[in-house]
Amino acid sequence: AETLKAAERNLEDKARETKELEAELPYYDYWIAGFGDNGIRRWVVDGITPELNNRVNYWLQFLIDNKIALRFDNELNETIERNPADGDPYIYHAMSTGQRRRLNLAVSQSFAHIMMMSAGSIPSVVFLDEVSTNVDLSGNLGIYRMILELSQDRQVFVTTHDQSLLQMLDGCDVLDLVHEDGFTTVKKE
Repeated sequence: AETLKAAERNLEDKARETKELEAELPYYDYWIAGFGDNGIRRWVVDGITPELNNRVNYWLQFLIDNKIALRFDNELNETIERNPADGDPYIYHAMSTGQRRRLNLAVSQSFAHIMMMSAGSIPSVVFLDEVSTNVDLSGNLGIYRMILELSQDRQVFVTTHDQSLLQMLDGCDVLDLVHEDGFTTVKKE
């Protein structure tokens, strides 16, 4: 008899708990509708994606002479196509390391642009660290053109060991760095 009463109390407690949770469902549904995949998230992503795509392809004109077009859908899945579209689309992981690096540069600068739009300000400095690693000479030329474009309204710092990029940057200010005792510092003349 005592076990039956304990089970009945437990059942009543669970029923009360279920009723309290059911009372919360309209609030939960509100947040899902407002901030879920079909709410503000979709509105924000749908609003940003066209500008992101414009900026990616803006940078690709410098980096790859517009020979590749990249587009994101509203789920941020990418489509990489030849420009003009005269063959099979590219598959990111099947592209050369240099092509992927240049696509990554275009995407990173495009996301930086989106962040600048939301912040309302443009940073005055850009750091590009070993930006030309695994990139061929024509890729370095594209990176050089991107650096020139970035330098129109920002100070651009480039670290590189790539001799062809260094030759293209000849005439720019140079900071020589030295690594000693675990620290990197500006080399004193």
